[in-house]
Amino acid sequence: MMVDTILDVMSQEQEKFRAESHGETEEGGTPASRAQIEKLEKELTEIKALLKQQTSIKEQ
Repeated sequence: MMVDTILDVMSQEQEKFRAESHGETEEGGTPASRAQIEKLEKELTEIKALLKQQTSIKEQ
């Protein structure tokens, strides 16, 4: 029983080390750069504008 606990803890530590060494966050993803965030924000703004344009066309 004690061996199972030790193996479980060692496995968790190994997974944590692997994730950290590959730059993963606790949520499992990789951190985004400021440029990536800004690009996505720009794309989101463009998508919102297109959706507003589309809804205004349908209302006419």
